[in-house]
Amino acid sequence: MGLLFIFQCALTREKEVKPEKNLVLLQLPLQLVYKDICPVCGKEILPCQIEPEAGVDFANALEKIAQKYRINLIEIKPSCPEKDFDCLLKAGKEWAKRNRAEYILVPVLFCWQERKGTSFSASQPARVGFHLHFFSARNGEGLWQGEFLEEQVPLSENLLEIDKFIKRGGRWVTAQELAEEGLERIFQDFCKWREVNAGNSLN
Repeated sequence: MGLLFIFQCALTREKEVKPEKNLVLLQLPLQLVYKDICPVCGKEILPCQIEPEAGVDFANALEKIAQKYRINLIEIKPSCPEKDFDCLLKAGKEWAKRNRAEYILVPVLFCWQERKGTSFSASQPARVGFHLHFFSARNGEGLWQGEFLEEQVPLSENLLEIDKFIKRGGRWVTAQELAEEGLERIFQDFCKWREVNAGNSLN
């Protein structure tokens, strides 16, 4: 049946907000991309190497942030040919009806470069890039997407990163930790988008 993580959209940047009704996201398999075009939205991307454990580490990051936001995230693995997105989306809509999902989530990973060294002395920083695409579970229409691409840089090279430097404890983070930061930003923005547009997206 897949994995079920229960969490709800709760924006907590400045003050605690009461959780709303359960939101269900149906997650299709992670798409690993090695070309310079996203297969889902067609946008140009900047791919880098994707290390062998990237899929597992990204899934762990997604699970962690999902639990934090308390949304029902159901992961499915349809029996579709590799890279057949139309088949995946069709299967997603069928599963969504059975699970009363409001949205279908398609994660696309195009860059996962792990930190080389320790948290306080790294010869190579972590670099991570991915898209999260949200589709209507009712008709498969693309509704919203978030993207993240970042390579950690020393504070001496960019003083504008002081907030991130402090938040990270003045250390070099792993690729999974960097991904968690990106996922949290995207889910914050998605929750804000949904707050304004949820009624229209479901009609």
